[in-house]
Amino acid sequence: MFRQVPDEWEVINVYTVEPVPVDNHGATILRLASHEITGTYIFDMASPAPASPPRTPNKSSSPTRPPPPGHQSAPTRVSMERRVSEASTSSSTSSSPLPSSSKRSPMNSIISFLRPHSNSHKSSHPQHHYNSSSSSASSSSLEEDSLSGSEASILKESVSAPQRCQHHPTSASASSTELAGPSRRGYKKSDVKRALMAARGELMKQVELAGRNGLVSEGWSVTILRQAARYRIRIEYVGRPAVISYQQEEQTSRARKPPFLEMVDAN
Repeated sequence: MFRQVPDEWEVINVYTVEPVPVDNHGATILRLASHEITGTYIFDMASPAPASPPRTPNKSSSPTRPPPPGHQSAPTRVSMERRVSEASTSSSTSSSPLPSSSKRSPMNSIISFLRPHSNSHKSSHPQHHYNSSSSSASSSSLEEDSLSGSEASILKESVSAPQRCQHHPTSASASSTELAGPSRRGYKKSDVKRALMAARGELMKQVELAGRNGLVSEGWSVTILRQAARYRIRIEYVGRPAVISYQQEEQTSRARKPPFLEMVDAN
């Protein structure tokens, strides 16, 4: 039995921000952790719906109506007249003269030749090709509900030193933007920001489980991956936990947004 090797994920784009101090205005740091913690989270985007094939009119789908009894084609009418004339000739006596209708005139010969030829050149229905917009509709529906079914899984939580972070556009992302354009991507920038906020919330859960209630420094790294029609957002969130005494409830670290979140919109 052969082992199936999965396709590798292609790096589309990378956004990184180095850990920066958090402005805890008016708060008092009671106890500070000796090191930072890093949480790695994976958000699998929903696969886009397959685009429906373009519609083309089909002649076989339209019901075929039988011709009215009084509208037989010219060859059928001529052959019927010929059979009637032959039957009347065989029933008549040998002394009676032949009726004039049984004789085949040159005009009848021309009609019996031209009618089938003209019927064989009937114009067929033109084949129309419609550009289906279901791919964009599925792309837009996909972009709106992409994070609704995504699951964040913590892959690792380890101690790491702060790294210098910045935006790293890849050649693949540049070519993808030029060819497909932003409207055809399998994700929106708003999806990246929502995933980033969800990753921060997961890290805060780990901080609270460790007996802390806030962060004094935060940093993050976002990597956009693609495999065929699938997209994946990989986030590494770095923070230094601490026990902080806040003056007001709305100043708690749990409700804050990641620092430099607008960087996703700028690139």
